Amino acid sequence: MNPSYQDYFENKGLGMGHHFTWFMVQEIIDYDWDRIFPECKGYVNHQYAYLFSASAPFPDDLPDDEPVYKMKKDNTTEVSWVQSYREYVGCVDWFIQELLKLGNPAEIRILFWLH
Repeated sequence: MNPSYQDYFENKGLGMGHHFTWFMVQEIIDYDWDRIFPECKGYVNHQYAYLFSASAPFPDDLPDDEPVYKMKKDNTTEVSWVQSYREYVGCVDWFIQELLKLGNPAEIRILFWLH
C-alpha cells in the first residue's frame, strides 16, 4: 500500500490488519458471476406468495411498492427464490468496466475494509 494511505488509515484508528483484504481486478473479472447464490428467503403479503418458487428467479410480477421483509410480519408468508451472484450484486458489468479503466487487470489490486 502507498505509505501515505497506510499512515492515514493507521493514524485515524481504522486499522490495517483487522477486516482488511484485497482482490486483483483479474480475479473479479474471472469470478463465476452466473453461479447461483445461496437460496434467498423473505416474507411477503399472503396474496403475493403464489408468485414465488424456490427454483425460480425473483418474480417480475411482484408490484414495485410491495415489500419483501426479512422477518415475519402479520399477514405474510415465507417465500424463497434463486438468483445468480450477478443478479444479487446488481452492478457487476458496470463495475468491471470502471475497473478496466484503471489499467491491466492482472496488475491492479483493489483494497477494501469490512466493517
